[in-house]
Amino acid sequence: MNTRHWLVAVDLSEVTEVVMHRAVAWFEKERPQVEKVHVVHVLPDLTFPIDSAGYGTLSGKLREHLEVQAHDRVVELAKRFGPKGHPLVLVGPVVRELRSAVEELNVDLIILGSHGQTRMEHLVGSVAERMARECTRSSLLVVHHRDEDPWTSLLVGVDLSEGSRIALHRAARLAQIFGLSLHVLMVIPPWAVGAAPNLPDWMFRDAADTLERFLEKEGIHVDAGVVRFGLPSEELRTYAEQHNISLILVGARGLTRDEHLSLGSTPLRLLRHARRNLYIARG
Repeated sequence: MNTRHWLVAVDLSEVTEVVMHRAVAWFEKERPQVEKVHVVHVLPDLTFPIDSAGYGTLSGKLREHLEVQAHDRVVELAKRFGPKGHPLVLVGPVVRELRSAVEELNVDLIILGSHGQTRMEHLVGSVAERMARECTRSSLLVVHHRDEDPWTSLLVGVDLSEGSRIALHRAARLAQIFGLSLHVLMVIPPWAVGAAPNLPDWMFRDAADTLERFLEKEGIHVDAGVVRFGLPSEELRTYAEQHNISLILVGARGLTRDEHLSLGSTPLRLLRHARRNLYIARG
């Protein structure tokens, strides 16, 4: 797992402390491998359309004041990573500025809250969702009301694709770092078997044998390897709730017919509905 350069996105709301707590805890485990942690806050570009009444001067002073305040706060947050912490305050549209920073800073891993200042948890197009959809780097999305301390378990979804193989090894590494129990779930989707309402026992046995051989081939030891039938996102979400899973990890894309999409339907649905900490692994 090559994640030398991190970007921790903060909005300075109460969610920031939860995100920082998780980022610092992970950093302490991976300190030798991490070269830089960029703590980034993006301020909106405050401008008023009417300049003749002096609003332009007012907006300039307000922006300067907010930038100073934000910079001071971000500097303090970055200090939690010691000399490897680097504060950065940007001005502009949040997603655009974060994406530019990710590319310019050669970031390997993005850590951010799944819901920030807007509190619109079902809002399609939120910062977290757009970053997960549009960014080409792995990302950890921390759900502030579900981030118990410490994490105890990790669930990874596999479909035997190359993307899920990458996700499996990433999950095994994280489980080792944090001492987590590792659960692997393979879901047989309805479209794979002609939308049959029920599957015969022999098909589940064959699938379980296939999963066992896959894990053996990859050299991964797991605490639980399970096969279920249904929609992958729903089965992952249900399993996570039933077993009080701390973190769900999935590949950005699996065996999908939507090859033009940068993010598959399963991680996207989990981001919207799972209410669990979510790691989206990219190669």
